Amino acid sequence: MRTIQPILIAITLALTACASVAPNSKGLYGPSPVRQQVAGSSDQRNIHRYYQQDLDTSAQAIKQTIAAIGFTLDESDDSNGKYTAHGILNTASDGGWPYTLAFYVKQISSTPTTEIHLFVDSHRTSIGGTPSRPAARAIMDELERRLKPQ
Repeated sequence: MRTIQPILIAITLALTACASVAPNSKGLYGPSPVRQQVAGSSDQRNIHRYYQQDLDTSAQAIKQTIAAIGFTLDESDDSNGKYTAHGILNTASDGGWPYTLAFYVKQISSTPTTEIHLFVDSHRTSIGGTPSRPAARAIMDELERRLKPQ
């Protein structure tokens, strides 16, 4: 039994490490900001907000947010306002889980006002909770720090 125990521990650690890797988000999200099936997702949340910013400022803030949370930017399509990324996010409510995300941004008026949609998918393999809700809030809070007037 003593020789089997280290092997079981090694297998458990290897499986845990594999389960904690977020997939590349390129191609996972469609061209429009609508709820969609994302391969490997165990939970999806979306947040929709309006900001008194121009399109370039909003797009730059999205890219800065993705970098600030430590995610890898997989798709950056300025002409269509679509940005996808993947990574591990640590929030106060969980110990760090793999997520993919998609931001969609478009200018809706010349005031200027932009509309931003955020979709966050958990790629958590274990059962329990809805971990993408706190992740979506944390990511949107990070974006709002960059878009709200100081």
